[in-house]
Amino acid sequence: VLIPRPETEILVDLIVKRLQKVSLEKASLWDICTGSGAIGLALKKTFPLLDVTLSDSSSKALAVAKKNGKKHALDVSYLKGDLLQPFAGKKARFIVANPPYLSQNAYANSSLGLKKEPKEALIGGEMGWEIYAQFAQDLPGYLEPQGAVFFEIGYDQGESVPALFHSPCWVKKEILQDWSGQPRFFFLERE
Repeated sequence: VLIPRPETEILVDLIVKRLQKVSLEKASLWDICTGSGAIGLALKKTFPLLDVTLSDSSSKALAVAKKNGKKHALDVSYLKGDLLQPFAGKKARFIVANPPYLSQNAYANSSLGLKKEPKEALIGGEMGWEIYAQFAQDLPGYLEPQGAVFFEIGYDQGESVPALFHSPCWVKKEILQDWSGQPRFFFLERE
């Protein structure tokens, strides 16, 4: 799994501020590409009534997430599968994902420190945004009305990723910046 970065901490903080403003009664949240579980577990700890499910395509990543969930005595569910596949036939009110988003070229030119982490947790395809393209196609069928999606994106994807989400079902699309002023988070709300 990736070592959580400050950007992930910012993402959790931004989501907490949004969720504090709405009723979470019977609300479900899916943390897709969960890795260590840091996002979903932090949100469950902050909002105990939230029904949280963590998913990942990696059995090893899910084992780490389960260990972290147990360490903090958090009652969450775990599913193995690729992106939305383990949620077939279900809908969530909130979906959060910090998927692999580096392009092949960005990974090749990255620091040696980054290359010590699992490659499959970093590379999002040739261009880096391919996983978001899959989400853009599939998400409307998995999100409840007035549901919200929270993504972490690459600092250079502030235009390319939002452009993928052109369905009229999205009533709000918002790019937010990290502490260095880079576009790093993309939030969506459904009609």
